[in-house]
Amino acid sequence: MVRANISFDPAVVTLASFSSAGSWMEAFGHQATFKVTKSGSNLIKITVDMQSSSAGGSGSGTILRLRFRKVGSGSSRLEFTDAKAYDAGFNNSLQATHGGTLVVK
Repeated sequence: MVRANISFDPAVVTLASFSSAGSWMEAFGHQATFKVTKSGSNLIKITVDMQSSSAGGSGSGTILRLRFRKVGSGSSRLEFTDAKAYDAGFNNSLQATHGGTLVVK
């Protein structure tokens, strides 16, 4: 399971859509459900669950892709305000997260 909150500057961008196509979460042959919602004007909440409680795997890769739409010019930090990756025993196995900056002209 994956849980993540990502903040952004709503004066610069807004969430337009997301895609789970090619997600690493399904690379082990288990179906996953993906939920991405906005909370307030500047926070994205991500929930990914495996359909089997015994499903699991380890490694790295793309979980999902977020697509943003321009609201105004400037730059917006994308920051993980909270992120967890749980194994089948509900232990948080996430080692690191990396934010970034979107520059919009």
